[in-house]
Amino acid sequence: MLELATGGNPAFGILDDELQRGGVSWTIDTLSRLAADRPSDSLHLILGPDSLAGLPGWREPRRILELADPLAVERAG
Repeated sequence: MLELATGGNPAFGILDDELQRGGVSWTIDTLSRLAADRPSDSLHLILGPDSLAGLPGWREPRRILELADPLAVERAG
């Protein structure tokens, strides 16, 4: 699905870290790893508005916002 969404645009990268990690995967774990691996990169978290509204209930929401800029994008339909 991500390959279709990014349309082969070289500005985007797709990682399967969460799949490889197995078990429960938290956004904060993925962002922490990305921030550590690529400290000079700016991270952005693309979410639907409903997910963004629920962000305060996520694991370590303040830390998520320290590591990545949220981008709310309306879903089709």
